[in-house]
Formats: sequence, C-alpha cells, structure tokens
Amino acid sequence: ASTPLTFLIIFYYIFSWYRRKKTYDISLYKRGDLLEVSRTLFKHFGIYLGEGRVAHFIPDILPVFTKEKSITEQMVTNERLILGVLAKAASVRVDSLVDFAYGDCIQVNKIDSMVSVQPLNGEEVARRSEKLIGSFSYSLLWHNCEHYVMYCRYGVAFSFQTFQVRKLKRWRPNNSNYEYDSLVHFEFLICVVNVSKLRFIYLYAKKKSKYSENCL
Repeated sequence: ASTPLTFLIIFYYIFSWYRRKKTYDISLYKRGDLLEVSRTLFKHFGIYLGEGRVAHFIPDILPVFTKEKSITEQMVTNERLILGVLAKAASVRVDSLVDFAYGDCIQVNKIDSMVSVQPLNGEEVARRSEKLIGSFSYSLLWHNCEHYVMYCRYGVAFSFQTFQVRKLKRWRPNNSNYEYDSLVHFEFLICVVNVSKLRFIYLYAKKKSKYSENCL
C-alpha cells in the first residue's frame, strides 16, 4: 500500500529531475549582472560572468570532508547548504546557471532600485567576483552571499536580508549565555531541514580566512 512517505520520495525525485532539466536563456543576462533566486528561507545571490556561468558565495559541507572535485563541484543541494551554514564553511565558486538557480526563476539587478549607489561597470563587477573565488568562513548575519555581491557590484558589503534579521536582536534575553549568531543558525536549521534526514552533524572549526579586509 502507498504511504505518504512514498509520495514524498516520488515528489523529491520528480523535483530533482525538473531542477536539472530547466533551461535558462543566457541572452537575458550580461556580464556583471547581479542575479537573485530563492533558496530555503532566504534569497541567494550571484554575479553573472558570461557564457552561462555564475560566481556565488555559498555554504557547503562537502569540502570539509573531501577535496575530490568530481564530488564537490556537483550542484549544492539544500542539505549541503544548511550543514555548511552550521559549520560556517563556504566558498566563492563558479557554477552553471542551472546549478546556481536550483530550479527557481532568476531575477536580474533587482537591488539596483534599492540602493542610492550607482553600480560599477559590468566588467569591473565580474572582475571583482572572479578575484574572490576560493574558500572562506561563513556567517549567516555578517558574511553571506548578499555581502559578497553587494561588494562586487556596488563596492559596499551589505545585506538587506540580515539587516532585518538583526533587528530581532532587541528581543534577546538579558544575561543570556549563548551567541545570537548561533541561535539564528539553529532556528534556521529547524525551519528548513527535515531533521529525520540528518544522520549526523559534523561541526568543523571556523576557517580563519575571510574575503573582507584581506581582499578589498
């Protein structure tokens, strides 16, 4: 007899197939464009490099365990992304439009209307994004994909999304003995991950490098 779990498994494989089959018209994007898609509870951002390639800063747990490129260069799933957030392990990497979008529709340069700073020219934006390719530590509030693209396109590292989240800090209990950033990470996991899928969580020590002052 069929069970709800069976239907969920079938849906998962159909959706996975759909993500890989969806195509995007590369004529709609110019080198240096800021691209935006939905991932988990938040928006995810990247910089278009041309020829169907996108540079983006994304958390990923797999490089903590293996350096095998044939594995780590595959599409970053939401499970890998969430565990990467918890481990604070991430990298600026170049992926195809399909892998970057993860089946979602792509919005282009939407942030241009939200900032008073004029964007840099497309070639400079792309050059900045390519210069930062590599592994860095990650913080959901202070060092995420939006900070990365904002620096590349506007020269200022800022995140509209986490600015709104940080406003919740005023409700932090007095004399608390936990890190606010860690609390957000935990709540983020509970909201978007089916805990039954997680066999284990390996908490990896934060990497020392950041793309902030050293790279600007």
